[in-house]
Amino acid sequence: MSKMKEILKQVEGDVLGIGLTDSMRDHLRKNKKITDLAFLDNLEFSKKGKITSSKKTKTISIKKLRKVFKKNRVDYTVCNVDQIAKYLKYVVKDTIHFTKKEIYLYFDKNEELAQKLEKMYRRYHVEIKKTSGENVMYFQIINQDKKKNKGKDLYYFWKDTFEEILEFVRAFLSY
Repeated sequence: MSKMKEILKQVEGDVLGIGLTDSMRDHLRKNKKITDLAFLDNLEFSKKGKITSSKKTKTISIKKLRKVFKKNRVDYTVCNVDQIAKYLKYVVKDTIHFTKKEIYLYFDKNEELAQKLEKMYRRYHVEIKKTSGENVMYFQIINQDKKKNKGKDLYYFWKDTFEEILEFVRAFLSY
């Protein structure tokens, strides 16, 4: 986690945090270079370092991220994959869509999940840098030379959905 905190100190511009812990959120709030900050756990918006009151927060379906954060709106996205593992097919295509510079992912060591994430992000021809700590894996996805296509997005969405159904059926039959 200390590696991730070092990365959070260097981030600047507009940042979206998805499923972050309290300490990670505090590090982002302390960073003076961040102009716009949003957390998706409870969608706490802040403009120029001023946090809105928690009474004015609203929730957003993770399936509708693209509608809220328009194309190339966010400079950096920081995400705890363990929190959103069942929504990966939505998060991957949407973070590629609305992130300008880099996407940082971290999760507990899990080779199967790491391979799945790498496969899903490689579809968009982005550069992926993987590192691992004691119990945590980190992905840095450099999103500047992405190649997107709506037809491809739709194809891969249905392919991932079909694969999830097959996994469910296999698990059910083997049980």
